[in-house]
Amino acid sequence: DQIEKLSEHYSKDDQHVYMQNQIIPKADPSSFEVITPFSAKDKAHVFLGQQVISGADPKTFRFIGPEVNMWGVPMHPYARDSSSVFFMGQQLKGADPKTFRIIGDGYSADATHVWKDAKQVDADQGSFETLGAFYTRDKQHVYFHQQPLEGVDVQTFRLLSDYRYTLDKDTVWLYRQVIEDADAATFEFLAHDFAKDANHVYIGRKVLAGADPATLRVIDREYASDKARVYFRGNPLPGADPSSFTPLKKGYSKDSRQVFNQGELMPSADPETFEIMPWGVRDAKQVFYRNEGIEGGDPKSMKLIGFGFLRDDKHVYRRGKIVPQANPETFRPIGDHKADRDNGYFTDGERIYCRSRLMSGCDVATFQHIKGAYARDKNHFYFQGNTFDRQNEIAHRGKKFKPVDAATFEVFMSFEARDKNYVYRSGQIAIGEDPKNLR
Repeated sequence: DQIEKLSEHYSKDDQHVYMQNQIIPKADPSSFEVITPFSAKDKAHVFLGQQVISGADPKTFRFIGPEVNMWGVPMHPYARDSSSVFFMGQQLKGADPKTFRIIGDGYSADATHVWKDAKQVDADQGSFETLGAFYTRDKQHVYFHQQPLEGVDVQTFRLLSDYRYTLDKDTVWLYRQVIEDADAATFEFLAHDFAKDANHVYIGRKVLAGADPATLRVIDREYASDKARVYFRGNPLPGADPSSFTPLKKGYSKDSRQVFNQGELMPSADPETFEIMPWGVRDAKQVFYRNEGIEGGDPKSMKLIGFGFLRDDKHVYRRGKIVPQANPETFRPIGDHKADRDNGYFTDGERIYCRSRLMSGCDVATFQHIKGAYARDKNHFYFQGNTFDRQNEIAHRGKKFKPVDAATFEVFMSFEARDKNYVYRSGQIAIGEDPKNLR
């Protein structure tokens, strides 16, 4: 039979009705009609998807709404017919279709009852309202997730603009926990985690000791200032000048006299010439690593190599230290460090390095990375820059073993390998293990 497409999800032929190519068993194709993208009816039934809505009258069935979900998408969770009300295809027992109304946020009511979704709620329907952030109230109670809150003045209770702070005429709460000694009459939310009243400044429920509420200025999520101090993550920033203080990127900040990193003073940094670069930070005279100047670092010629390395015209650097003897013009990674993060091998063409450590005795011409922390040259196999000979001498107290069989050596993971004779873990021979069993 010819299949007629009725909507994105429903179709029919002379014998059957389908939803996404699945037969709807009780549907009558001659009287079937689509109501919404996921609902339909025929002369005897109403369908939600493929399921019959029990008790629904197809002649008088109508959806109510739509409501908008948390993503702003219209939905049709509510419906009614001449005798019943439905939520998501489930009948609301006792609901009066003539007086039923949608309140919002999943709540609804009729002349006598309140519902949250399909569950009846013990609340006064005539005065019931939603406040936002899971709070509701009626003339007798304020509710959070349908549970009444004790000790709350119903008439004056309200949510502040961030929905975390609430208050009534006497008390202030943060996430339903009382903020002791807060003045409800003057309490206000500022920004981020900051709030204040006439007497105090607050970060969450904690008083920001010594802060002046009259002059407090929230700078960003981490910084604030008043007439006398700058505050970082709830603590005074020693020596910072509030009148000239400026937050920078990546946790740095400065005033007219000093530079700070994550709230710590960078004692030798010049605020006038301090700048953040793609590779780190500098001022006119120094390059910095963890708040201290890098000895010998040239701020004018400093560049990023990558993988934690910097270079200037004279040296290569890692973690604020000079990489010994490395040629900055030719220093480069060996192999693909992006694809293999355990690969720590580098070269300048004359020397081999594991991270920033100069490896001795390597044959540069034949040195190659294998996989993970393993490498080799014509003379040795290496794990994390140490020869297997050295690894096993330490691990097995000088015991002698067969040399690594280069023809059968293979790495399974960054730390695990084998040849025809042995299993190796972190470059050490696993005595007694059969290499054939390694998978």
